[in-house]
Amino acid sequence: MGRAIRGITILELMIVIIILGILAALGIPGFIEWKRKVEVENAIKELYSLLQEAKAKAFAEKRVCGLSWDDFTTSFNFTCDNNDDGDIDDPNDELILMKNFTLSFNENFPGRRCTFDDKGFFRGVGGTFWVNNSRADYSCVVVSRTRIRMGKFQNGECQPK
Repeated sequence: MGRAIRGITILELMIVIIILGILAALGIPGFIEWKRKVEVENAIKELYSLLQEAKAKAFAEKRVCGLSWDDFTTSFNFTCDNNDDGDIDDPNDELILMKNFTLSFNENFPGRRCTFDDKGFFRGVGGTFWVNNSRADYSCVVVSRTRIRMGKFQNGECQPK
């Protein structure tokens, strides 16, 4: 004799849906936090690379190069001096790249500029870009006269890694 094929009941289906709902409710906040952490780390690494490129180009081409940014610190212009006046503020200076980020950086640079001289040294005392995210392994970039380093922003300062 053959066996009868039995389907699932509506109660069994409802229990499976409830269990999946509970698992999703528990997993979504963790996923959102993980995604934010990855976005912050990627943005910091991209900004670090952009700063390194500006420094290297200034040294290689023996001219002032650097970054300038908008009021919200989401859009950066990588520019090099084209008229030997020692700044990147003139309309005829060479715009190398415009980079837009989906998040906003905090910063403490005077005049919303980070420039490097013809020897590749930072022109100024130093400064930091950071994003407030305690879970990200890299959440800041600190620029000193001779170095650019990534780190973790903690207790109001960038702890280089």
